Amino acid sequence: MGAHVDCISCIVAKANKLADLHIKDKDRKYRFMKEVLKVILDTEHDRAAPLIEAKMTRLGRQATGIDDFYEQDKIKFNDLMLSLENDIEMLIMEGQDPLFEALKAALAGNIIDLSALDSVESEFVKSTILKTMKAQNLDAGLYNRLLDELACSKKLLYLGDNAGEIVMDKLLLKQIKRRFPHLTITYATRGAPISSDVTEKDAYYVGIDKYATVINNGADLPGTDLHEVSAAFRAVFEEADIIIAKGQGNFETLTDTGKNIYYLFLCKCDVFIKKLNAGQFTPVFQAEIE
Repeated sequence: MGAHVDCISCIVAKANKLADLHIKDKDRKYRFMKEVLKVILDTEHDRAAPLIEAKMTRLGRQATGIDDFYEQDKIKFNDLMLSLENDIEMLIMEGQDPLFEALKAALAGNIIDLSALDSVESEFVKSTILKTMKAQNLDAGLYNRLLDELACSKKLLYLGDNAGEIVMDKLLLKQIKRRFPHLTITYATRGAPISSDVTEKDAYYVGIDKYATVINNGADLPGTDLHEVSAAFRAVFEEADIIIAKGQGNFETLTDTGKNIYYLFLCKCDVFIKKLNAGQFTPVFQAEIE
């Protein structure tokens, strides 16, 4: 999926916001924004928008010396979701099918996305999770197909998205491991800080390693661009029998790869709302191979 023109305007807005927060000198800000625009012009038209965002963030690091612009936000939302973990797990276990309820919880957690939304408030996160978990509009046939494929697979690769929501990923992985103990599960994070996306540090912090082997993909962009990831990650990707990919960025970068991928995300930005003809914050549960 190439970089949509609306994605480009959004990236420019993010660059401007980053500069306003971290670059006080007007001349330095001008040089930074000029470099961002040059990167946009020089990036091939068929590359997905997350690559441009990564290049913009690299320029931001160089201009400010800041490695992780969202470090405190990630800590905040990891701690928030850990504080809600027991209550959400109780809701999961009260359902007729705890794995299905955990799938909805993992979907709901995708609301914690500081790249797609200008701000995310704690109460909004809580209400969205409860609303999504009560929803009954997920494709039951696709869910049953997922169960069948998990039952006959050996290796599951789970691609994380944002900090905070990874606590919901952990609850889903716990149910998958309980239902399919034979599975070898690998959980992949980003290779370096980018936006509010999960790093290995975040994954270990919330305890993902209790249910999966944690690795990083070797890349610093908000998605899984196979042109950018490490050879080690690419080998794990190719060996996986089944992949669960969280978030719009993974959907954007992995569509049409031909791998057996199940996507989980909430439809948040205008580009996806139009492309998928869905309402804002609609849960999307979709398979790469139909």
